[in-house]
Amino acid sequence: MQVQLTFFNAQQINNIIRIIHSHQFNEGIYLVKRKSVYTPVIEHYGFAVVGKYLKYFDSSWNEPRVIHKTNIGIHADSFNLLYWEKVEKISETNIPQAIIRTRISVGNAYNLLLDNCEHFARFVTTGKKESLQVQNVVGFGLIGWLAYLCLKDN
Repeated sequence: MQVQLTFFNAQQINNIIRIIHSHQFNEGIYLVKRKSVYTPVIEHYGFAVVGKYLKYFDSSWNEPRVIHKTNIGIHADSFNLLYWEKVEKISETNIPQAIIRTRISVGNAYNLLLDNCEHFARFVTTGKKESLQVQNVVGFGLIGWLAYLCLKDN
């Protein structure tokens, strides 16, 4: 029987370590993201609730949940570690505000540019209603529009 050894370079090892680290979730609330189901180049955001904080959202929850917003509402799904990547953990002192911000946001309608999944998740976890993806698209769009105007005049 012949055994084949696989050797990894430093970049591959760092990528493996990053993946392992991004999937370690201790008790707390986390801003999380994954590839969109519908458009893989776009990221879908939510926040994960792990451990004793579950009871603040629903007393019947006994396993980690990810709360996320889609165009058909806010969902609280089982938290699958294989799909979601940790962006950041919110500090324990900010958890009461995160719970209040969740309740405030529940009734807000989905809007791709003004209140999408990333706006929702970042507002709950950081208090800032922003979407870096929308900012990037708008920024690149403006640059493209300006470039078009400059080329059009020439």
